Amino acid sequence: MEAKMQQLLDTIKQRTKKPAYTLTLQPEKTVGIFDSKFGGVPYWDLQKPYPQDSNGNKLALLAQFNFDKDKVSEPLPTKGMLQFFLIAEDKDYLYGLDFDNPTKQKNFRVVYHETIDTSVTETQIKALDIPWDTHSLEHFPLLREVGIDITPQEISINCTDVNFDKIFCEIASEVLQKDIHDVPYYDILDEEEEDTFYEELATDGHSLLGYPYFTQCDPREDKTFAAYSTLLFQMDSEYIHNEYYVIWGDAGVCNFFIKPEDLQNKKFDDVLYNWDCT
Repeated sequence: MEAKMQQLLDTIKQRTKKPAYTLTLQPEKTVGIFDSKFGGVPYWDLQKPYPQDSNGNKLALLAQFNFDKDKVSEPLPTKGMLQFFLIAEDKDYLYGLDFDNPTKQKNFRVVYHETIDTSVTETQIKALDIPWDTHSLEHFPLLREVGIDITPQEISINCTDVNFDKIFCEIASEVLQKDIHDVPYYDILDEEEEDTFYEELATDGHSLLGYPYFTQCDPREDKTFAAYSTLLFQMDSEYIHNEYYVIWGDAGVCNFFIKPEDLQNKKFDDVLYNWDCT
């Protein structure tokens, strides 16, 4: 790749990078109800009603993050437990996604516990008769409980992000010394350069914060959802030891977005949920 294009790529990386946390699956890790993990028996405050889907059936744990044990920085909560739940059985294969209103927590739920009651036991949680064995569920993207490691990492914008074209044009105009406005990046780059940008700016995988990745398109292209500018949580499909641990449709990816002010105020009742696959 020629020097100017390399400079353009490096500048995009530098100017758009922001703090995030990568999530690495740890299949050999033993986890319980108080651990950060994907799936399994969740922690739950027994003083609260357990989340249900639109038909009154209890939701299954998709992921939970214990910020008392796994330390992160603001704007994420720095204590307590953040959880993501999905409909346990969805015969439409939509995993609780409502295309007409993807922010309505009808068949998914995002829950934050500011404090964690460590006296609660797994036996008490199971007694709530919840769908905790995701491997036995016919229509659920997570195939088994698995522990995770949470690691801080700076992440730069991806080519599929709704804001990428604007940022690309601004930086390209400067680096290439051309007046480039409202021109898609793929009309500027040749095929080899485009492949390099995709590879170098990839944001696939599991993460908290950072920039999203899509196999199709960013739902925030709809101006109705533009305010959901912060990626809260991303869960990708992943294949380990010759088997899938997570699979969204045809090996897609799931994203949860939130408004910055809601994240700052630890308000999680208005979240944009999206997943897509090829």
